[in-house]
Amino acid sequence: MDVQTNPPVELNGFREAMRAADLEEIVEVTIEVYVDEAPRTFDLLSASVAEGNLDVVNSCAHSLKSSSHNVWAKRVAGMFGILEDAARDRDAKLVNSTFGEAEPEFRRVMDYLTATLAG
Repeated sequence: MDVQTNPPVELNGFREAMRAADLEEIVEVTIEVYVDEAPRTFDLLSASVAEGNLDVVNSCAHSLKSSSHNVWAKRVAGMFGILEDAARDRDAKLVNSTFGEAEPEFRRVMDYLTATLAG
């Protein structure tokens, strides 16, 4: 998937919404917090999926869903929402398959946001 034509984060929409609310200064801070904290939660999610600990999967997926929505990474946020629901419903098969789809998308988000901060 081309990051230029199909970015994993709707950064322009995020900036415009915050500008309209006179809160544009929080965009960079929100991205910095996500880039700093989301990987730790994702690592715990990954380990919990591997262990089959659906309670921790539920909690981590919920946290990542919310924080991903905060930075307008809507595609991966939706995947984390599916993971959260699947873990709550004790559907380990769906947890595993959804995690397999969410992992590369999360990596795309992280690469995109890291590049945004560096640029």
